[in-house]
Amino acid sequence: MKKSWLTLLAGFALAGAAQANVISQDFNVTTGTFETGRLDFTVTTAGNFSMNALGNSTLGAGFDSDTMLHLFKNSLTLGNYLGGDDDSGIGSDALLNLVLAIGNYILIVGDFSFDANGAIAGIGGIVEAPGGTIRALVSSTDGVAQLTTNDVPEPGTLALFALAAAGLLAARRQQTTRG
Repeated sequence: MKKSWLTLLAGFALAGAAQANVISQDFNVTTGTFETGRLDFTVTTAGNFSMNALGNSTLGAGFDSDTMLHLFKNSLTLGNYLGGDDDSGIGSDALLNLVLAIGNYILIVGDFSFDANGAIAGIGGIVEAPGGTIRALVSSTDGVAQLTTNDVPEPGTLALFALAAAGLLAARRQQTTRG
């Protein structure tokens, strides 16, 4: 019985080791616009990574038709640009394979055709009919990455700041009318 438990545990350990690390996020795009999507991720274990921008070539109807991607390290500047792709994936899907070191990365996805400057400005190519969705995908079999979230203040916090600013402004006006 003890041996079967050890075998079972070893099987789970090996199955876990063979799993690929995958991050995926969908971005809706509207026909006739120049929209881009931004996926921020952090590599915690260096390795070989594949970055994909998937459209209808891979995912079928409802997805955008001709995707592109651009990858940056740390921030959206030309000095941090690592590369981009248009059609190296299946059909007209974008694919970029790179060895990534530990650090923060930004993947910009959009419709054909936009360059690194467009990615920095958030301006993609003109979205072709039918528009739809672009799926950004980051995967690795030997590296580890996780989605990075940018903390955005809650609406209640912003309302509290606005109320405080209005109170300070009212107090200042009242003080100047007395003085």
